[in-house]
Amino acid sequence: MTGEEKAFNRIFEEYYPRLLRFAGEYVGDVDEAEDILQNVFLKLWQRMKSLQPDTNLYAYLLTMVKNGCMDFLKHRQVVERFATGQQTLEKEMQFNYHAISQFDSGYPDIETLERMVEKAISELPEQCRRVFELSRYDGLKYREIAEKMEISVKTVESHISNALKILRVALKDAFFVLFI
Repeated sequence: MTGEEKAFNRIFEEYYPRLLRFAGEYVGDVDEAEDILQNVFLKLWQRMKSLQPDTNLYAYLLTMVKNGCMDFLKHRQVVERFATGQQTLEKEMQFNYHAISQFDSGYPDIETLERMVEKAISELPEQCRRVFELSRYDGLKYREIAEKMEISVKTVESHISNALKILRVALKDAFFVLFI
């Protein structure tokens, strides 16, 4: 193995898990997040020799992942609009797109932001929080949440919409939202 390959492997091992979590939170699908990261690391390999020695590698990779997520969300938004016609999903994707487009890869402390998000979610009204967590963390569809909680799909949509509004206000200063 060459020195360049060893350096690339170290970079991959160090940054891949964090970048995968970042992309996965925005695109909502681990397989899609992995595809985005595969493209990012392929581009990195192709550009390794041309990178300046003082390049902030994490910020560079984060920017490439951000752009990959934005491309994916744009495409998914179009597909969802025509395939399902669900306005709520389109609003959420617009919010996701806006949130990631505002992301500043120079922000120094992602863990602090994650704690802020967790705190904001924990302060949601109980049923609203539960619906939100079932959607975001468990990956359930609105219909599945409605059946599980014995409420209507419209009520689920309303809780998600309310949660997003509350979280937008609570996290307005952070402008970077990891939970979507």
